[in-house]
Amino acid sequence: MIFTIPAGKHRARPIRFGLWWRRTHFSWVVRFDESCKYYLGKVDQLDVNKLVGIGYLSRPRVIVTRYFNRFWFWGLKPMHWTDGARFGWRYSAEKDKIEIMAYCYIDGEQIIDHLADAFIGESYMLKIEVVKTGYWLTVKGPGYTAEKIYRHNHNKRLQYRLGLYFGGNQKAPHQMTVKIEKT
Repeated sequence: MIFTIPAGKHRARPIRFGLWWRRTHFSWVVRFDESCKYYLGKVDQLDVNKLVGIGYLSRPRVIVTRYFNRFWFWGLKPMHWTDGARFGWRYSAEKDKIEIMAYCYIDGEQIIDHLADAFIGESYMLKIEVVKTGYWLTVKGPGYTAEKIYRHNHNKRLQYRLGLYFGGNQKAPHQMTVKIEKT
């Protein structure tokens, strides 16, 4: 399926939903095209966009942040910011490749870790395995496999889909398309 992030937006179209109970294996084949090249400047170029993954439904947590240095904003923290595993991506102009990253939250702590570099136009298999004590993330590309485990210690069972999202703080500078197929 082709997912499109419109110019000036964060979320990809079509929007997909999914819920699972105690599922342990998730896998996708992903291919980036030329539209995924972008330039945001030195600082924002290092932000990690979101690709595919899972979050866990649990009790929502309230967050309080300063809003325009005057008001306090009360809101619900997304549950996947507490426990979740996904793949992230960003374009590296220096390498002229897409960097595929692990993008996990474990007990509210964000973990971002480089896993592999992807050529534009090539297909890559991404897999998340949920084992009792961790998330096992795997990237398989032409001629190599990258794997890493990220320890978790929760007992949550109800999972939901996390999909393609551009940003950080910046929105997509132009329309981007990514082909993502479930396997």
